[in-house]
Formats: sequence, C-alpha cells, structure tokens
Amino acid sequence: NSFPLCLKNITYCNFIVGGDGSEMAEQLLFNDNNVHHLAYKCIIDWKPLWDLTTNRYKGFVMHHFKDYYEKETNMKLMDYYYLELYNIYINYYKDGK
Repeated sequence: NSFPLCLKNITYCNFIVGGDGSEMAEQLLFNDNNVHHLAYKCIIDWKPLWDLTTNRYKGFVMHHFKDYYEKETNMKLMDYYYLELYNIYINYYKDGK
C-alpha cells in the first residue's frame, strides 16, 4: 500500500522545509517499486508543507515527480495542474536559485 509510504516521506520532509534539502530528500525516499511519484505527489498536494518550502525545493520535487511519474506509469505527465507547477518551478531547481 503506497499511502503509508507517502506519510513517511511527508514526515521526513518536515525536517527539510525551507532549505535546499535535495540530497536528504533523495536519501529519505523509500525504494518501493512504482510509488516514488506518489510520494512526491503527496508532498506537492500537502499545501501546509508546500507553501512553506523554497522555490528551489519545489523545483526539485517537481523534477522528480515528473521523472518518476513517466518512468513508473509509462505515460507522459498530462495533468494541467502539475504541468503548470512544473513549468513554474523547474528553472529554480535547474538554475540553483
């Protein structure tokens, strides 16, 4: 079941709110097959956490969410809401700002 996995990832992400946190988040995400994108989706959808994070961290999350989504579902990310967030924040992550 992926729901407990999401909750664990969200709990760990509380420790890195406001900082870059990229390496720590990458290490804390669990390696169950085909649920990585769901963990990132939980981070995005949990507004109290999402609204407190930096734009760079949001870019990091969006990059990994899109990447894992496409790998794990064998489909392109087509949801307008998530694509819009991706387009807004990806440059903060890629530019390192």
